[in-house]
Amino acid sequence: MRRNKLDQLLRDRASRHSTVRYSATACGIRQDAQAFSITVTSAEGQSQEERCRFVILATGARNQLSRRLGLSGNAINAPSLTTYRMRRNEPDFGLRFLFDKSLRPGYSWEFDADSDTVNIGVCALAGLPGHEIKKRSLAAAAIWPSLPNSVWRGGSIPLWSGEGVTWHSDAGLVSCGDAAGIADPLTAEGIGPALETGIWAGNCARNYVNGDGRSDLEQYSERIRQRFTTRYSQKHERSLLKLLSGTRNTGSIGQQATGAGPTMN
Repeated sequence: MRRNKLDQLLRDRASRHSTVRYSATACGIRQDAQAFSITVTSAEGQSQEERCRFVILATGARNQLSRRLGLSGNAINAPSLTTYRMRRNEPDFGLRFLFDKSLRPGYSWEFDADSDTVNIGVCALAGLPGHEIKKRSLAAAAIWPSLPNSVWRGGSIPLWSGEGVTWHSDAGLVSCGDAAGIADPLTAEGIGPALETGIWAGNCARNYVNGDGRSDLEQYSERIRQRFTTRYSQKHERSLLKLLSGTRNTGSIGQQATGAGPTMN
């Protein structure tokens, strides 16, 4: 499924049970004895206070709120650049990771965004200077036709570090998805983990507001720790990915590997 269809499907599902506000920003969270207060600002600049008993931080990779609150899982921040390009006349390819010597330690990706555009990105698995990441990104995008008004977006992808222990606050607060720092440390794939932990967070919120879910908060953090420690453990296929991307083991991100760099679909 292309990303734009998946995103809209999620919005449509959410709107059946909640109010979805477009072009609005949650500007801050404050807590008192009974509830949280969140300032929500509309695109027109109008602000209002929303009060709630439980908060799920699903703010993605760029927002630092979960880090400030200690709920980011001590993620590894991998620098990345991404943009959109025009589709070529070729069959749908879904998603490709490209491992090339020039990208190590790291990789690039290409995936269908919609019927006309492709998302292109580069992730560096080491502390490379900005000009080097930009050079890699331009080379990765050069084979695709330019798209009018397309821009490059830079940032960091919060990758699983294996060092996190807490993704909740006893006051009724949890993080999930990229905000929880659970993206795959080798491929940066985060949609699957985001959907999975989003379901867990929703169940935790339901139980909490019904008055019988305080114990679920600790179980939520433990479930994340166990699940992704197992998922990202040393396995044969992950050893191959580490070799291809230029990382040898969990404790040596950035060490160089040798060999050819294939494309993986």
